[in-house]
Order: sequence, then C-alpha cells, then structure tokens
Amino acid sequence: MNKTKLISLSLVLCLVLMGAAFAWWTQSTVIQNTVNTGNLDVKLVDIGGPGIYFTNPNNNPDSIGLDIREHYKVRANYEFVGNYSLNVNVENLFPGSYITYIYGVDNTGTVPVKVNNVDLIAGNQTTLSSDILKDLPIAFCYRVVKSDNTVSSEGVVDGTYSDIAQKIEAALANVVIVPGDMLVIGDLDATDEYGQVQNGFMITIPEEWENETEGKAISFSLKFDYIQANAYKKVSE
Repeated sequence: MNKTKLISLSLVLCLVLMGAAFAWWTQSTVIQNTVNTGNLDVKLVDIGGPGIYFTNPNNNPDSIGLDIREHYKVRANYEFVGNYSLNVNVENLFPGSYITYIYGVDNTGTVPVKVNNVDLIAGNQTTLSSDILKDLPIAFCYRVVKSDNTVSSEGVVDGTYSDIAQKIEAALANVVIVPGDMLVIGDLDATDEYGQVQNGFMITIPEEWENETEGKAISFSLKFDYIQANAYKKVSE
C-alpha cells in the first residue's frame, strides 16, 4: 500500500516537470535602423559686381551718381573661382575713392552653420608701408536673408586692415545660417542720394593719404571658416 502511493507521487512530479519544460517559449522582435548623416556646405554666390566711387562726391560735382570706373582709369576685376573663392583685383584706386563689392554665402548643405573663424592673410604683392597699411579703412555690411526674403539679422562692421578680421568674427559669432538662408554682404539697391553704393565689402583710400602711397599695391585675403551651428568645444581634462 505504501509502495503504491510512493510510485504514484513520483509520476505526478514527473508530469509537473515536463509541463514546465514545454512552457519555456521565446520570441524576438527586430528594430532595424538606417541613419544617413547630413552635409555641411556653403557656397559663394555672385549677386553684383564691384563699384568704385568718390568718398566725398560733394567736392567732385562731375562725379555725382557716377561709377568712376567709366570716367577714370580705375579698373576692377571680379572673379569667382569655383564655389569657394572670390578674387578681386583693383587698379589705379586713389585717395578719396573706395571700392565696394557685394556677394552672398549660400547654405546649400543640410545643417545650420555659423562662422567659426576669420583670418586676414597678407599677400606677397603688397608694397605699401606696413605703418600706413594697418590704418587702411575696411567695412563689412551683412544681413541674413531667409528663403522667404525676410531678414533675420544684419549689421555693419567698421574697421581697418589691422583689426577687420577680428571684428567680423565677433560680429558673426552668433549669426546662424540655416539651410536655404543666404548671408548677403551688401545690397545693390541700397544707395545714397548720389546713387553710390555704400555697403558691402568696402576698401577706402583715405582722402588725406599723401604721395608716399602713390603707385603702391595692397594685397590680402580674408578666409572664413564655417562650423556646424551647435558644435561645442571639448574641455581638456
């Protein structure tokens, strides 16, 4: 009698263990990801050639409203090299005149960008004394034009050869150019009462410059580095 009960209990335990083994089912799900990164790309855009004017047209009544390239032997060549370089060459600029040129920086990439660094690089053709060159007046007028033609930010930077790069960098430090926006340097439609364009990138030969500046050359480049707008700098440990 006792022996039969022991066998029966053993059978019951076996059935319970078998049931637990068969109930250990599994299932998996898969989430597949494909991530494509964007690109950072800005391109220079030609939106108006250079103009050369008198700094004080009131003292030159024959020049009022005139681009003096047509009436003096002043010449300017304006050449875009690929998408990222602009060469400007000026001949016979004289005291009491200035050159202004207008261009755009188009964000053709897929991420917002801003200017990270601006460098002025001296050219090897400069023959003007460095003591005089450092005071060469340079101005930089800018605005950010949205895809709907509204202006999101604008400003004017007045400086000299010695400090214009640092001043431009500081002015543009928080200016974000989103895809489809254009950073416009100057405005062809913004003229004074004499019809002279007084904005854009402007280089002026001061009226008071004397004979030691005659027959001299000035050669330099401005290099703009752009960075992803929300980039951050790593802190050294």
